[in-house]
Amino acid sequence: MKRLNKFLFVSLFALMLIGCSKKTTKKTTKDNKTSSNTTTQQKEETYTIKFVNSDDTLLEEVKVKKGDTPTFSKANPTKASDAYSYTFNGWNKEITAASSDTTYKATYTQTAIDFDINYELNGGINNANNPSKYNITMDDITLADPTKEGYSFNGWLSGTSTITTIQTNSAKNFDLEATWSINSYEVQIAKSMNDAGSVTGSGTYEYNSEVTLTATANTGYKFVGYYVGTELFNSDSEHTFNMPAQNLAITAVFEYDTYTVSVQNDNSNYGSISGDGTYAYKSNVTLTATPNEGYSFKGWYLNDALKSNSANYSFEMPNNDIELVAKWTVNRYEINVVNLIEGSNISGITSGNDYNYNTLLNLKISNIADRKWVKWSRNDGVEHVGTEYSFSVPARSLTITISYLDTEYYRDGNTVYFGYYPQTLENDSTIISNLNSKAGTLPTSDDSQAWTSYGYYESGNKSNYMWYIDIDLNEDGFADYRGVYMTKYRPNRYDQAATSGNSFIPGNGFTTETVYWFKYEVIAWTIIKTNDNKVTMIANLILDSQPYNAKDQTNPLTFEHNGGIGSANNYELSDIRAWLNDTFFNTAFSSAQKAIIKETTLDNSKSTTYNSQTPDDYLCDDTTDNVFLLSYIEAKTSSFNKNAGHTKYCEIQGFIPSINTWLLRSPYYNASDVSGVASGNIDRTAKVSVTGIGVRPAITIEL
Repeated sequence: MKRLNKFLFVSLFALMLIGCSKKTTKKTTKDNKTSSNTTTQQKEETYTIKFVNSDDTLLEEVKVKKGDTPTFSKANPTKASDAYSYTFNGWNKEITAASSDTTYKATYTQTAIDFDINYELNGGINNANNPSKYNITMDDITLADPTKEGYSFNGWLSGTSTITTIQTNSAKNFDLEATWSINSYEVQIAKSMNDAGSVTGSGTYEYNSEVTLTATANTGYKFVGYYVGTELFNSDSEHTFNMPAQNLAITAVFEYDTYTVSVQNDNSNYGSISGDGTYAYKSNVTLTATPNEGYSFKGWYLNDALKSNSANYSFEMPNNDIELVAKWTVNRYEINVVNLIEGSNISGITSGNDYNYNTLLNLKISNIADRKWVKWSRNDGVEHVGTEYSFSVPARSLTITISYLDTEYYRDGNTVYFGYYPQTLENDSTIISNLNSKAGTLPTSDDSQAWTSYGYYESGNKSNYMWYIDIDLNEDGFADYRGVYMTKYRPNRYDQAATSGNSFIPGNGFTTETVYWFKYEVIAWTIIKTNDNKVTMIANLILDSQPYNAKDQTNPLTFEHNGGIGSANNYELSDIRAWLNDTFFNTAFSSAQKAIIKETTLDNSKSTTYNSQTPDDYLCDDTTDNVFLLSYIEAKTSSFNKNAGHTKYCEIQGFIPSINTWLLRSPYYNASDVSGVASGNIDRTAKVSVTGIGVRPAITIEL
C-alpha cells in the first residue's frame, strides 16, 4: 500500500511540473521571438532519463543532453520468483534521442518452473500416471498407487509425512518413498484319488516364503505330479518352491500302478493262451485258454495251487506281479476193432479201450491169406490197405472194421498196387536161416537140385551158373521170398566170360557162393492213360535188369530169333518181349490177377520212334501183349516220374545204378540200339545186348 501511495504522489507532482513548463515555454518562446538577437549567454538544456524494472523499481537514472540517445549502463535487469523464471526481453519502448525526461520500463518473458518428483519405489513399479515433474500452471496432482508383486501399498512418504496429493503451487522438489506390507496367500492341496495316498503342504504362506509339498503313494498307486488346473506344476513327489503372489489350488495326481501278469503254457502243443501283459492295479484281467483238438483245459495254477478251471478267467489286478501256469489234460477216446477176417489175429490194440489223443497205435494183422488185400475201414471215412496200419488216435471215438478187399488190386489216387515181385533184400538172420533150411541143397552146374537156372549167357552160350528158388514161407500157396545163388557173375554182354571184371554185380555188393533172399512185395504202378474202366500203367520202380535182345548181331543185319527173322532191335522178335509176357507175367501175377490184365495192341510204327530216319528194316508190326515196354513217343508224352528208383533185386541181375537207364521198345537208327531213359532223360539210347539196362514193365488192367 505504501508503494502505491508513493506512486500516486510522484505522479501528481509530475503533472504540476508539466503545467508550469508549458506556461514558461510559451513565455520564453514569445521572449525569444522578440529578443532573438539577444546575445546574453544561456545554460545548455538536459533531460532526465530513468530506467525502471517491471515493478517500477528504479534501476538507473541518467541526465542526457537534448538530442543525445540515452543508454542503460548496467547488466540486464532480472526478475525473481519462486514459481516462475523470467527472461529479459528489453524495454517497454524504443530508446530514442532525448527530447524530454523519459522513463523506460523493463519487460520479461515469463516461464513456469518445473519441479522434480523423485520416487523411491523399494522394489515396486510406479504407476504410469504419476508424473516425474510439475509446475504452477498444472492442476494439483493426486498420486496413484504403485504396484509390487506380493505386497500391498501403504502410501507415499514425503519426509516423515504421508501424502496423497502434490499442490502445484508448492514450488519445490519432492522426494517420495513408497511404503509396503508383504501379502500372504493360500495353498490348497487336493488328491485326484482319495485312496491313492497322502499329501502335505496346504496352508497360508507369505509371499516368496518357502513352501514344501509332499505326496506319498499307497501300495498299488503311483504319484504322477502336482497340477494347477490342467498344467503340470511339478512331477517330484517332494517339491519345494517359493510362494508366488497368488493363491494356489494344487491337485496331487495319482494313478494306478502297473503290474505284470505272466502266463506260462505247460505244453504249447496242447493249446494256446492269451492275456498276459502289463495291467494297472484294480483293472480287469481276462486270461483265455484255447485247447487244441484232442486236449482239454485243466486250469490256471499259481504255485501249483489251482486258481481257476475256467478257460476264460477274469480277475481284478492285484498290487503285485503274478505268474500263472496254464495246464492241460490229454483227452482219451474209445477205439473199437471189428475183425471180419476169420482166423486172423490183430495185435497192437485192445478193442474197446480208451487211448490218449494222438497216441501212435501200430496195428498188425496176421494169419491171413497170402496176397490178399486187407482193408482197414474207419467210421470217420478213412481207409487203409495193408497188413499193418499205424495211426494216431483222433479226437473222437473210433470204430475200425477189418476185411479183405474184393478186388485183386488196390488203388490210391493215381497209384495202383497190383501183383508181387521180389524187390527188397532180406537182412534178418533168423528169417534167412529159416529160408536157407527150406531151400535145401545148393545147385551146381550139373545138378540144379530144387533151384531153377536163369540160363544166362556166358561167352556166347547159355549156361548154368546162376539160379533162383521161390519159397512159400507161411505155406499159403504164394511165394514169399526168392533166393538167388551164383557161382559166377553174369557178364555185361552175352559174349563175355562170366567173371567179376565183366560184371556190375560185384560192384553192387554181391559175391558168388552166397545165397541172397529177396522179399516178394506188391508192385506199385502209376496210371498214365485211362480208357473207360481200363487203365494203362507203368511200374514205379525198375524191377529187373534184362537185355533187350541177348544178341546184337548186325552182320547179317537180320537173323532168325524167337520164331522170326529180323534185326536185333526188332521188338516183335525181341528177348525182352518174350521175357515180359512169360517169365515176368507168370512170376508177378496170380491167376486171378492175370484175369483182369487186358491185352494191349501196341503201335510200333515209325511215328512212335525217336527219329523219323529209323530204317524200316528195324520196325515191326503192331503187337498185342499182356506186358510191354513203352514206346519212345508214349514215354515222352505221358506224365509220370521218368527218373525212377530201382529194387535191390535188379542189382543182383547186373543193373548199372550209375547210369540208371531203363528200356523203351522203340528201335533207334542203329541196329544194335534202342531208345532208353537215363536218369530221367528220355532222349537216350541203350545197347540191345547189355544186361545192365533196367526194365519198367507196363500193363493194362480193368478196374
